[in-house]
Amino acid sequence: MSPRPHFLVLTFPLQGHIAPALRLARSLLAAAPDALVTFSTAEAAHRRMFPAKPPGADGDEDGRRLEFLPFSDGTEAGYVRSSDPGAFNAYMASFHAAGARTIAEIMDALAARGRPVSRVVYTLLLPWAADVARERGVPSALYWIQPVAVFAIYYHYFHGHAGVVEEHRHDPSFVVELPGLAPQTIGDLPSFLTDSTDPSDIFHSLFTTFHDLMEMLDKESPKATVLVNTCQELELGSLAAVGAYDVLPVGPVLPSGDESSIFKQDDAEYIEWLDAKPANSVVYVAFGSLAAMAREQLDELLQGLEESGRPYLCIIRKDIKVAIAEAEAEAEAEMHGRLKNGMVVEWCDQMCIRDRLQGAQQLPNGSGGCGSEMSPPRPHFLVLAFPIQGHIAPALRLARRLLAVAPEVLATFSTTEAAHSRMFPVKSTEQGGEDGSGGIEEDGRLEFLSFSEGADAWDSRSSDVGAFNAYMASFHAAGARSVGELKDALAARGRPVSRVVYTLLLPWAADVARERGVPSALYWIQPAAVLATYYHYFHGHAGVVAEHRHDPSFVVELPGLAPQTIGDLPSYLTDCTDPSDNFHSIFTTIRDVIESRDKEIPRATVLANTCQELEVGAFAAVGAHDVLPVGPVLPSGYDAGIFEHDDAKYMEWLDANPPNSVVYVSFGSLAPMAREQLDELLHGLEESERPYLFVVRKDIKAKLGEAEAEIGERLKNGVVVEWCDQVQVLSHAAVGCFVTHCGWNSVLESVAAGVPMVCVPWMADQRMNAQLVVLEWRTGVRAPVDNGGVLRAAKVKQCIDEVMGNSDAAVEVRRMARKWKQVVTEASGNGGSSDRNLTAFVDGTMSEI
Repeated sequence: MSPRPHFLVLTFPLQGHIAPALRLARSLLAAAPDALVTFSTAEAAHRRMFPAKPPGADGDEDGRRLEFLPFSDGTEAGYVRSSDPGAFNAYMASFHAAGARTIAEIMDALAARGRPVSRVVYTLLLPWAADVARERGVPSALYWIQPVAVFAIYYHYFHGHAGVVEEHRHDPSFVVELPGLAPQTIGDLPSFLTDSTDPSDIFHSLFTTFHDLMEMLDKESPKATVLVNTCQELELGSLAAVGAYDVLPVGPVLPSGDESSIFKQDDAEYIEWLDAKPANSVVYVAFGSLAAMAREQLDELLQGLEESGRPYLCIIRKDIKVAIAEAEAEAEAEMHGRLKNGMVVEWCDQMCIRDRLQGAQQLPNGSGGCGSEMSPPRPHFLVLAFPIQGHIAPALRLARRLLAVAPEVLATFSTTEAAHSRMFPVKSTEQGGEDGSGGIEEDGRLEFLSFSEGADAWDSRSSDVGAFNAYMASFHAAGARSVGELKDALAARGRPVSRVVYTLLLPWAADVARERGVPSALYWIQPAAVLATYYHYFHGHAGVVAEHRHDPSFVVELPGLAPQTIGDLPSYLTDCTDPSDNFHSIFTTIRDVIESRDKEIPRATVLANTCQELEVGAFAAVGAHDVLPVGPVLPSGYDAGIFEHDDAKYMEWLDANPPNSVVYVSFGSLAPMAREQLDELLHGLEESERPYLFVVRKDIKAKLGEAEAEIGERLKNGVVVEWCDQVQVLSHAAVGCFVTHCGWNSVLESVAAGVPMVCVPWMADQRMNAQLVVLEWRTGVRAPVDNGGVLRAAKVKQCIDEVMGNSDAAVEVRRMARKWKQVVTEASGNGGSSDRNLTAFVDGTMSEI
């Protein structure tokens, strides 16, 4: 019979530590019916929790699954508040020595009783607990009961940033920038880092304890585990700022119904007093179990509460309440009954207070009042996409995902007229909108409407760069006007837009929304690391990139990101910054996107087509915006029909091939391909002697005909098509490798399918995407090109062997591909991190209607 999991939960003997630690202990029991927990704090605090227990008796709950055992802190009464500045530091020294010794004895005694500890969990002032656990071969986890942002500040302070804080610690207005965190003034940093660093300071022992804590976590192998009493949605950026550890948000860990008995409470009838007050009318005031309060502050607080004219419940500790009595007597004489609106108690059940403050007296639905028979407005998202397939596809997938979050959600999907006509080439008036331009799905919940781009559609395969820049200028002006008209028309039809969501080359969409009082969100369809790169480029780092843009090997370090060479940065930052450069309009548009987001109040919302698990560090690097990972947003069954595709029976061909044998090759809908490169690719694919499926656009396929004529039987191992359902192909058991240009959609689809990649990046974000694949996730290799930018046949064959062969490296690449497939499946699945973020986004939009 396998031993039951047994957690030893240790906490510092303060109420503010004991309460969340005990809540976690009970949550651990609830998570697994076979789990055991022993809860331990110092003897004096244990006696306060169980005052009626005889000496030596232990508390227990839930059939002995939760047991309470105290440890010694080296004192009889615990720490007693004192005016002696050295008293607390002396107590902490005693606490460390005695606590470590007695915790070791408790662990040994539990093992001897047949109840061995499986994991030690300890709160933030007990770093020695991890040493005790390590000496006995037991893993440990820190339970951090402050915000993860505070944890990140301590981490970075003790990892290279102590100097700047120490230098300016007497200047509360000095701004400190720590990696992955929003700028902070010295005055807002944790006080132990500014007021307690000198050995003569009253709480210097707390400063050294935090130092020891970080040192101890650094010693853990593998990475230290930290449970944090917060949730991902509250502190997304801060979680990414401490990537050195496995930081798991498990909160808020809130009380169960039986917690109020662990500390003595008032007999005051404050609950009855609250029940007599109207909903949402009472001011609740509490400053915790430690905060000191001078008489002057007490007077000001009471006066302000009375002058508010609102009823209030003020919680003040017994040692301060004596001063309250004096203040009350004086107030009666001096201010004619200052406390007539309020109630003062020494303690209360704070969660019970919370429940009553949230308005339990609201009228039930339909019980009367104006408009009780009216339906509330439905949340309606206007999703706008730039008119190329690589933008339309993920935007439409997002629109459908929004609908899936809640049945009352509506979505209107809009792109330009030319792209719309490609999506619906045979729609009649009866099938579409009144003018034949709109399609409708999902019982009318999803509607398709086009907007004007103001000119003839741009041919995405045209080599006329000037034409593209001119098109973008026209697109901006006409698009903004047309989308404004579209939004007004939807409102006139009784379908007002609640939120505008737009892809990355439409910054003017945010202006249109803002002018009409509608919130907007950017849908970022590239990696979060690329967003962070653009953000920092346009926030102080353009100079260094511009200075070295012709040196591809120069290394650039941007805040919160891994070092990048110039050659791996997005090409628009190195090749398109001059007005005469090709695609300069893309550079200026991305600049406008960042500027538009900076203007948003409150902070801009960015939905990112990635998941937190894929890019933990990158999210912290753009902490200035609310970046919500909601991906990978993958296709539904509808997607295959939005663009015309081959009638080739490529799926039957795949079915005839063995598992993991086929090389799939596709370079997206935009990448050009010279005849020389086409020849080299085909030659390398044939030399690999593996079956391959090669997707080549119609405009390039003409060159393939010439190649076939010249090389005779070269194509005997492969099939060439103009289009395929890529997700379906990548999900096929026969496919063992994807040779890709590393467009972000393709990368995500490959990761989600667990298919290793050979990366052949060309432009835009593709080079950074390849870095993620090869260096961060280790699910592929990067194919080297020669000085002329051509990938030679020998390298094609070599790279395919490096992911499909039998070498240890190839086996590892395939293992990592399977691992990341599982990660993104969980993230985007029901209840996963991305699914929760998207639900929160929709809920937030609904709450604003």
